[in-house]
Amino acid sequence: MNPNQVSVSPGQVFYALETDMNNGCKADANNGFVNDARYLRTGLELNEYDLQDESNAWDTMEYMAQFNPQMQKQQRKNQKVYGWTRPTIAWNLSCEGN
Repeated sequence: MNPNQVSVSPGQVFYALETDMNNGCKADANNGFVNDARYLRTGLELNEYDLQDESNAWDTMEYMAQFNPQMQKQQRKNQKVYGWTRPTIAWNLSCEGN
């Protein structure tokens, strides 16, 4: 669980200019975990193309050198992306004025 490592979804395909290409995360030396069990899946599911298209990132990437929109579009439509959340400290919104 090194913050310098980036998790990679199974089947993830990077294009030539992406600098975060890596082989995923290594097992933590202290507990042997590869994934942080504190994160919970939210139920949000979409594909990578839709995520990039909705955020207008796709429009920018189409004009980058070495980027093949036709090839990348189908690959990214096949790549699922999921929403995850990690609970923080326990707290509530009630006033403590009593």
